[in-house]
Amino acid sequence: MTGAGWDPFAEAERAAAMGRTTVLTTADGAWWLLNPGQPWLWWRGVGQWRPMMPPPDPAFRATARPSQLPGGQGPQQPAPQPTPQSVPQPGSLYPEPPGPQQQPVSQPFPAQQQFPAQQQFPAQQQFPAQQQFANPQQFPAQQGFPSQPFPVQHPFPQPASHPLPQQPPPLPHQAEQTQAYVEPLYGGGHFVRTGEPVAAFFDKAKRVILWADGIRHAENTAGQANPVILLIGQQHSGQRRLVRSFAPFMKATEAITEPEPVIKTAAGLILSAKEQEKSLEAVVRGAITSAYEKTPVLMIENADALLADAGDKGSIVDVVVEVAHDQEECGVLVLCGTPAFLKQLTDAAPAVGQRSLIYHLPDFEQRPAAEALLDVLAAERQAAVSPQARAGLADLITGGRTHRTMGGARRVEAVIETACQSAIMRSGMARVDVQDLAELRQAAGNSDRKSAAELLAELNAMVGLDSVKRQVNNLVSEMQVDERRRAAGLPIPQRSRHLVFTGNPGTAKTTMARVIAELYKELGVLTGGQLVECMRADLVGEYIGETSGKTRKLIEQAYGGVLFIDEAYNLVQGGDEDYGPEAVAELLAQMENHRDDLIVIVAGYPREMSTFLDSNPGLRSRFQTRIEFPDYSNEELARIFQLMAKAQGYELAPDLVGALPVRMSRISRGKGFANGRSSRQLLEATISRQSARLAADPNSDVASLNRLIATDIPAPGDTGVRMGDGGAQRGLPDLLSELDGMIGLEPVKQRVRSMVAEMDVDKQRRAQGLPVSPRSRHLVFTGNPGTAKTTVAR
Repeated sequence: MTGAGWDPFAEAERAAAMGRTTVLTTADGAWWLLNPGQPWLWWRGVGQWRPMMPPPDPAFRATARPSQLPGGQGPQQPAPQPTPQSVPQPGSLYPEPPGPQQQPVSQPFPAQQQFPAQQQFPAQQQFPAQQQFANPQQFPAQQGFPSQPFPVQHPFPQPASHPLPQQPPPLPHQAEQTQAYVEPLYGGGHFVRTGEPVAAFFDKAKRVILWADGIRHAENTAGQANPVILLIGQQHSGQRRLVRSFAPFMKATEAITEPEPVIKTAAGLILSAKEQEKSLEAVVRGAITSAYEKTPVLMIENADALLADAGDKGSIVDVVVEVAHDQEECGVLVLCGTPAFLKQLTDAAPAVGQRSLIYHLPDFEQRPAAEALLDVLAAERQAAVSPQARAGLADLITGGRTHRTMGGARRVEAVIETACQSAIMRSGMARVDVQDLAELRQAAGNSDRKSAAELLAELNAMVGLDSVKRQVNNLVSEMQVDERRRAAGLPIPQRSRHLVFTGNPGTAKTTMARVIAELYKELGVLTGGQLVECMRADLVGEYIGETSGKTRKLIEQAYGGVLFIDEAYNLVQGGDEDYGPEAVAELLAQMENHRDDLIVIVAGYPREMSTFLDSNPGLRSRFQTRIEFPDYSNEELARIFQLMAKAQGYELAPDLVGALPVRMSRISRGKGFANGRSSRQLLEATISRQSARLAADPNSDVASLNRLIATDIPAPGDTGVRMGDGGAQRGLPDLLSELDGMIGLEPVKQRVRSMVAEMDVDKQRRAQGLPVSPRSRHLVFTGNPGTAKTTVAR
């Protein structure tokens, strides 16, 4: 509609906050473009699109009409332009003439105008001047921001005077990399932004809050609600830094009465609800009321978690709606959440989204933002960073796996702190150079990184599992075709990437999960590619309220990678009083909120996994791909035995190789059968018998230390006993003499001496420079009471 008072530019800004792009044309022949998270772009007659703020004149703004770009297609993302150094002043359609180029730091807030029938706004405190970036070539004597300068902003050209073409120049099909800017904050400190200037957002919020306050205190008015502020981005993207500057700024302008905000976390509110045995809605209402008694600004972090439970979602949305329409309350509610939270909230309550003030936070997985934050954090620590080290640190943040348990700014902070600590230990000064990145690079494991082709070759070289290999190769092919469609500008079909692995123990499910995680990393599906393994005990708490936080904390470690839950059916087999279903509910919420940067693989026995998927309606819809891991054949088990022996440096005699398939067929397929692990156990028992054989022949040569023969393979039921290596307090001869002096226990004595011989052979192999195979030293003692089990163990 275009009735009186309608402002197309304001409507476009609300649409951008909802993730939509708008193109407008105005009566003077100009085109205006607004993309989500970007400044306004303007074009009128010549040159390329330029950043420009629309004039405030209501008459001019009312002439704007929605339009489309040439060709009848919807708007495309333009190449990002630097934010202008000077914003056009109210009443001026064109920016000021070009001046000297400056660093791209936002200017102090403009002076506040007087509103009709309102008291004059108080004078505003100026923002601190930005520090001058040092020349990177002057390292290490560096001041201020110790790295490369940010992109230089270019002033606007003068408006053209020649006739205007009918259509603007086409926008590029692919946007260039977003630029990041460092902006000084009110009260001190700096903030990295990639979108709207913080000063402009604060000024906008101040104007709206002062206007609402004036309406509330005026006579014969119905009142006016304060806007809800939504800070949208991943966790740890500067939310607290922003709010701790916002509150004192609002206090200085007399928009609010107290300078300190109250900060709550969604996890803390959820825990309080469970400890107090109250509804989450009641606890949230109480937190808002209590906070507003102390200060007008309440911030709730990780608001996604408030909407994670379907039973609480409606009531929490109702609370936000009530706050957004409360015409008597002077407080300001700040909710911090991801884009998924914004979508859930605005889908459930569109009016709240339209009336909220939305600020999009930087993504520190993107290199420009990460580099800018490195500069800020280094300067705050009075550290100098060489250009080469800065590039290396940015590589580790955006491409490596360092500090995957932390995201956003915390990850950048952890990286720069580790590098500074290394520099201080090396030279006594906080001057970070390339050699100070060694520990970080080792932790990231970049030197061992494999290409997608190498990972596929490793996958296809695994013994057996032909049906599994086909399915995994099909998944890889899907992703490769998706990438080709993306490059061609075609839509990408949405599909669930979560997997169910079913099969008996020892069928390489964990190994396959690790290969898939690394493959997805190399193919660009995941940013980290780490595998986080867990079981029920890692997710489920022991008391009320512990499970959700415990589960969420572990899942956070898997962001950007794969969460592998082995024996996942144990989460739903604990009965009515069990906390396992709470872990499942939290898992589903995290899968929904992080669908683009988290893949979950659940594994277990086939029948039990079917029961697990039926336990919650949300599980089957999210786990749509099931991969069955079959048991290995006798020949495949024999091949696994040979590969393990070769990896440990052993040679297998031909008679042993020929006897292996038959020996594998005699392994019981009962409850204790473990497929590949059974092959490893048989190899360890074979090495143990070889050790006993060589210990009985002191004249055996060095080559025999490295050779296994058929007689070394133990018969079924005679796999031997291996001794732990805790160490003795007396000499070996004394201990063996004590053992021999014990009454009876001849089979035990024989096996203990066999273990001693095994370790003696290991010692000889080590002395000859031969590899020594790792083996389990754990023992099981069985027998009736009083049969000297404790004495033998000692």
